[in-house]
Amino acid sequence: MKKHKIHELTCLYKSMVKLTAQRERLLNILDYDITKGIDMYTFKNSVPRFSLEDPEFIGKVFQFYSTNNYLTYEKFLNLMSSIENNDLEGKIDFFFKITDDDRNGYLESTEIYQTCMKILKNIVRKGDDDDEDLLIDYHHNLLNVFMMQLERNMMVIKNLQKYIRKI
Repeated sequence: MKKHKIHELTCLYKSMVKLTAQRERLLNILDYDITKGIDMYTFKNSVPRFSLEDPEFIGKVFQFYSTNNYLTYEKFLNLMSSIENNDLEGKIDFFFKITDDDRNGYLESTEIYQTCMKILKNIVRKGDDDDEDLLIDYHHNLLNVFMMQLERNMMVIKNLQKYIRKI
C-alpha cells in the first residue's frame, strides 16, 4: 500500500475511533478504552461504500477481522487493504475468507449458496422476488457443477485458488 493511502486510512481510523468513543460514552459504556479500536456501527456508517452494502455482509466482514467486536488499527488496515486490493489473487483470498463461515478451510455448498444469495439480492431490484430466486438458484447451480468437477461437494481453498490462478 502506498504512503498516501496509509496516511488517508490512518486519518480515517483516528476519526472513527473518536466517533466510537463518543458513541460509547453516550451509551454509558464506561469501560471503553480508545485502544480497543472501532465498533461495527461506526465502521459501517463511516466508510461510504459500506453504508449501501447488506448489513449482514458488513457484519460478517467486520466479525472476521475484529477482536472482541472492535477493529484495531492493524486489523483496520488489513481489512481495508483486502477490500481495496486490485489483483485477482487478493480478491480471491478475500472472497474465500469471508465465504468460509466455519473457517474449516473448505467451501461448502450452503456457504456458497448463502454468499450468492446475499450478492444477488443487492443486484436485483426490490420487489422482484421470483426473478431474484431464479437468479440465485441459477448461480448456485452453476457453482455446484463447478464444485462437483473439482471434488465432490467440497473444495480445499488452497487447491481452488491454484486452479483459478491457472485460468
